[in-house]
Amino acid sequence: MPARAAPAGLDKQTRLTIGVGESKRDCLSAAVCLSRFLQNADIPIIFCLQRVLLLLGLFYTGLLPFIPFKEEFLEIPMPSIILKLKEPQKITRSQKFVIWLADTLLMRKALFDHLTARGIQVYIWVLNEEQEYKRAFDLGATGVMTDYPTKLKEFLHNYPA
Repeated sequence: MPARAAPAGLDKQTRLTIGVGESKRDCLSAAVCLSRFLQNADIPIIFCLQRVLLLLGLFYTGLLPFIPFKEEFLEIPMPSIILKLKEPQKITRSQKFVIWLADTLLMRKALFDHLTARGIQVYIWVLNEEQEYKRAFDLGATGVMTDYPTKLKEFLHNYPA
């Protein structure tokens, strides 16, 4: 997708400070997301943590189709990859359960399809293995973020669209 042109009246410094690429800490804050949107409604925003939780609550109660959202991007990790980041023997049973639950609640094809139909792009990060890429695209993700772009490019070349 081509980059959107900066709205009229924004100088380079302003674009840098109120763009989509907020710091991870700022992305978790609903107040920062709202203040950025209020500064300029043309700037696309991502779901902050609180809004992701609201999104999930609405999805599982069946109310999601009736609630408007200003966000244009959902960027979330694939929780199951956490099991690969740590030594498995160091992850407690309760931590494994929380990871499984988060993965089960977040990684839903129906959710991704609904968001995509509403024009909300869904990105999953950080995926580095072919089976992770396949799972993300099979679930309906718009795109993935990876540490290995060449590997992803090869996968996309061979992945049936």
